[in-house]
Amino acid sequence: MKMCPVCVFVCAVITLTHAAVDRSSDCPGGWTLLNGRCFLYVPGPMTWAKAERNCLSMRANLASVHSITEYHGIQHLMVTASHVNQETWIGGTDAQEPNNFRRNQHCLQINHSGSKCWDDIACSKSRPSVCVKKM
Repeated sequence: MKMCPVCVFVCAVITLTHAAVDRSSDCPGGWTLLNGRCFLYVPGPMTWAKAERNCLSMRANLASVHSITEYHGIQHLMVTASHVNQETWIGGTDAQEPNNFRRNQHCLQINHSGSKCWDDIACSKSRPSVCVKKM
């Protein structure tokens, strides 16, 4: 009868492992789970405002980045989806940024230049975007 507790333990481990795997499917189809949030790369170029409205239409927002690990995860998501790491909108604006060139750079893009930096740029530019939603 000593095998019974072992069987119960093995069944519990299998059940819990399966539950952990299923949690990743909490994101809608096409979305990717990163750090407890669902991300979607949108390849179609849009202005920053249109990109935000597009995300809102999916009950999401343009992505905010909470850590360097998450940033690298977003970049990986973009490369996997598009095979390039191009300038892309995320959720950020700052009308008072120090080098606000011609007072017209208010929206945040990632992957600017060969260094893949963050940069503020005119919101009227067309870029792909990354949306995020809570699970």
